[in-house]
Amino acid sequence: MDRVALLREEMRSGLEGVEAVKPSVPLGDAWLRHEINPFDGSSVVRVGPAPDDVSRTLISTTELPGPRPTIQWVIPSPTGQHVAVGLSLDGDEDTTVRVIDVASREMLPDAVPHLYSLFPVTWLADGSGFYAKCGEVSMADGWRPRTAVHLLGGATVIDEALGGPNTNMIVTPSGDALAAHGFGASLTPTLIKRADGDEWQPLLEASAGNFFFIDVRDDRLLAGTNINADRGRVVSIPLDSVRDQSTWTEIIPEGDGVMRGLGVLDDHIVTFEIVDGAHRIRVFASDGTYDHTVDLPEPSGLDLSFGFGQGNSEPRIFPEGPTTIAFHIGGFDRPPRQARYDVVARELTTLQPLERDDRIVATRHHATAPDGATVGYWHVRLRDTIGPAPAITYAYGGFNVAMHTPCYPAQAMPWLERGGCLILPQLRGGGEQGHAHWQAATVTGKQRTFDDLFAVVEDATARGLAEPGRVGFVGASLGGLTAGAAITQRPELFRAVIPAIPALDLISLPHLGLGQFVTEFGRTEFPEHLGEWERISPLHNLRDGVAYPAVMVDAGEVDTRCRIEPARAFVARLQEIAGPGGYRAILNERPHVGHASGEGEVWPVWLDFFITELMESDT
Repeated sequence: MDRVALLREEMRSGLEGVEAVKPSVPLGDAWLRHEINPFDGSSVVRVGPAPDDVSRTLISTTELPGPRPTIQWVIPSPTGQHVAVGLSLDGDEDTTVRVIDVASREMLPDAVPHLYSLFPVTWLADGSGFYAKCGEVSMADGWRPRTAVHLLGGATVIDEALGGPNTNMIVTPSGDALAAHGFGASLTPTLIKRADGDEWQPLLEASAGNFFFIDVRDDRLLAGTNINADRGRVVSIPLDSVRDQSTWTEIIPEGDGVMRGLGVLDDHIVTFEIVDGAHRIRVFASDGTYDHTVDLPEPSGLDLSFGFGQGNSEPRIFPEGPTTIAFHIGGFDRPPRQARYDVVARELTTLQPLERDDRIVATRHHATAPDGATVGYWHVRLRDTIGPAPAITYAYGGFNVAMHTPCYPAQAMPWLERGGCLILPQLRGGGEQGHAHWQAATVTGKQRTFDDLFAVVEDATARGLAEPGRVGFVGASLGGLTAGAAITQRPELFRAVIPAIPALDLISLPHLGLGQFVTEFGRTEFPEHLGEWERISPLHNLRDGVAYPAVMVDAGEVDTRCRIEPARAFVARLQEIAGPGGYRAILNERPHVGHASGEGEVWPVWLDFFITELMESDT
């Protein structure tokens, strides 16, 4: 067995254990769970009468035609009669919506093509149809999406009132519909259509500010927002005067934690927050009166798994009854478990026994960036690993995504068991420390993300945590840009770097069909933005005569977000510069793969590269 296969087997039980505790979601009076194989991306959707009894198969990729079918997402209708699934083929992210009748398992004739895998549909409150963000052609052919309404058995009709690609839909249980501008945890409500009305009414301008939670209660918006509160607050906003902030009522003021989501119960509001890199849950009365903080093991995290993309599906607190919330709880030394908490009885229960891996030790540290900013990071090792040790640094730092709250590092256990350690920074550009933490590293400030990374590695080395000359870095997607900056800006600081599914050519990014989404970097019509792209673009900053670290660029052949061509050019240029005497530069090009792969597919390859370069190499 080669080492990649061996590493895959070593992490198998951990990854399968994480997948096994994924929650079921309501399906009318029943329940549904989407189970994904972390090693090959195959999946099955099951339904049943209870959260822990979902034994009837609704759809499986093994039953679907075409090359490498993938179920990108599964969205149950509010009535529980139907399920919308996003299907794609052969690694592509061009997604077609199909609808399944739950009772018969029949796939209905309804089909809406050319959705982006990141944007699932939003059902109408009565289950008669859904909103979909779709284009006339695929992403590879110049996808330009509009928001449409599809009624079951009927046509798909573009709603011109809903604007362009940055519009996202929210439908409340009452039937009120909100059009929100933005992405992920960074939305602004711009339009509303009441359940008893036919016309869209204006709310806020798209540039008004950032909301991480939006709901409609009677004639008011209940919202979590960063407007006038860097770490977030909860406000109640009259719909008839939404643009007049003097009419807003503050329900829960800004505190010392960064709010990332809310759970609204009958008589309580529950906040999900980040405090110095770990999660906290607080409970308030519906009028905002503080009640208590949930007693969680410290440090705890609500993320399901270690790895790229954590934070994208916030909030991670789900109301599950008049006084109960559901969430996952875990930590660096605790695999995740499904949890329930009754806010009145103050009782925490878990569906699986809590287990602690006493081998793992995680400590919190802080570095200082060149401009004086504080950058927090976690250091994770096994108890019998005494530093300095070979270190893998893993970070993102973009799009307001919050990463590296405490979660069990199943993918990295083979590395830790061989005597390595993990350095997990929370860089500016991410959402771990508030709105300003994100905004500080956008447009012409992106260099701050890179400077934060360099400061953390220098700090970890100075503390004796990371072994000098044996430090690696891996960053995926936008984190791949940071990996490129690590290579081109501080090659002496890193011995091995993996830019994964990376953005390595900022100059060409707008011409690859994604420029309209990359609001992090600014706009092509501003010369100062273009100048900054050229200054930091990794492909354009490789120089002859520089001793670059060992590099493996991991890229998907059909990736439409970060195309394969710059990855090929980057590796070719590194090989030219290194010649026969330099460190290796290789391209791990994954055929029939887009922007995402299962953790069990990518991590064995990454660890094999790092073990070779950081543990086995003499230089």
